[in-house]
Amino acid sequence: MPLLAPDELLSLDNIRGCWIHCERGLIWMTADGKDIVLRSGESCQITTSQRVVVQAVSIARFSVLEQPVIRPVAQPAKAARRVRSCPRPFLLSVRLETTSG
Repeated sequence: MPLLAPDELLSLDNIRGCWIHCERGLIWMTADGKDIVLRSGESCQITTSQRVVVQAVSIARFSVLEQPVIRPVAQPAKAARRVRSCPRPFLLSVRLETTSG
């Protein structure tokens, strides 16, 4: 169970089929060209044989597991959230007017 400081990186090789489980904090993973964010209690299965890079967004602890974490029915696991970027910048224009009265 590696403990990572904020912005610390860890590269993982040969973990295809394993599960990354975030035990504490927030991690950002890049796997097969896709960015995935896991919060405490969330898991994601690795489906690529390429290198996986894990970065801590906050102080984080995670595990590399052969089996998924089993949760009680009353507390289902949250799905991993993918990071989405804005496809293009946008401009917001606001005009303020004063009234006398």
